[in-house]
Amino acid sequence: MGTSTINCTIAAITDVGMVRKNNEDNFILADIVAGQNLPSWCETSHKVGENSLLLVVSDGMGGAEYGELASELTVLSVKDALMRMSRNISPHDRVVAAVEEANHVVWQEGEVQPHLRGMGATVTAALIEDDQVYVGEVGDSRAYLIRGGNIKQVTTDQSFVAQLVERGLLKPEDAVVHPRRNVILQSIGAQEIVQVAVCMFQLKQEDILLLCSDGLSNLVTTGEMLFFSSNMEPHLACQKLVDIAKQRGGTDNITCVLAKFYGDALQVSKDAKGLTGMLQTITAFNPEQSPEKTHKRTQLLGNSSIIERYYNSASNEAAKRQEVSHLGDFPNSEIIRDESEKLLEWLEYCQQILEFKTDQTQEASDWLSAQNIHFTNLETIIHQVKEGVAGLAKAKDATRELIKVFSSTKKK
Repeated sequence: MGTSTINCTIAAITDVGMVRKNNEDNFILADIVAGQNLPSWCETSHKVGENSLLLVVSDGMGGAEYGELASELTVLSVKDALMRMSRNISPHDRVVAAVEEANHVVWQEGEVQPHLRGMGATVTAALIEDDQVYVGEVGDSRAYLIRGGNIKQVTTDQSFVAQLVERGLLKPEDAVVHPRRNVILQSIGAQEIVQVAVCMFQLKQEDILLLCSDGLSNLVTTGEMLFFSSNMEPHLACQKLVDIAKQRGGTDNITCVLAKFYGDALQVSKDAKGLTGMLQTITAFNPEQSPEKTHKRTQLLGNSSIIERYYNSASNEAAKRQEVSHLGDFPNSEIIRDESEKLLEWLEYCQQILEFKTDQTQEASDWLSAQNIHFTNLETIIHQVKEGVAGLAKAKDATRELIKVFSSTKKK
């Protein structure tokens, strides 16, 4: 399997919804081996042993910019922590340490800055290495696996109503309308210690992994997630699911991440039912158990947080920061450049056609005059056409700049 590959098509969308003024959701996509963020729509291909992808969704809380800050710190801290740890450490320990690091960062900010106390966030993070997926969770942002025409929620909501459902005190269909459905039992940054729930499963050919905030899962059914994710490209399915949530009120911020896996390194699922016995729970959240420090964060990462190393050393960071005038190293730069070149050709064509319309309009007006008919809007129409031509010229200039910016300066 030395040359076997695992390919992945990833798409992600976050939307403010129809009610909130701020978007307190955040997500991050990253290639841990390459040490870089991935764009919100991309394709990856890695040999087995070289792939380490990270997908994270976080739903902030604490009001306006505080919730937004909490979720941003959460996704950045998880990514930063995983990039600092060796792959020789078990994926489970790395996921736990990374989520604990995020909790430490957000909690510490609340302790240092009293006006930030009370901010928090959920987190669901999927680490994909070789053909295995490890999902860490705090809160109620969800992860689903779609396989063989079936869908399964692989996370367990750490919420008040989820506990009622688990104990048989509430029907699942009643949970979505329960007045306390938004009460979660733990969150990133709300307390010094969290219990990180971790599960894992083996990837199969054509598996689809969906991560989302409750702004999506509260308004979109699992049947709809299954149908659109299975029958549309990830970027189109993401948009469709977000649109459905907005059509049904969009009462919360909405975030959706979809990843579809394929490649000769992945086995075809032999289970006719697709998802029977596929999920292994490594550590579970127990609301009746007082959380205890696992010490994984300090053992694997030390005490230096992302805040201390980056945000509190702005002057040093500015001195180290490399400045470039192009975006040619962006993973999708070639696609953007090709699209821009095609757009430039189309704008050229449109400008030529529109310029010709000035002469045609004048010719039509003259013809009417010969019939003793006066066209009263000639000057207005010609002025508007000329403005349109000028606008297309500006659009061409902007497109040329895009082509230039997304062209790599590296010599081939």
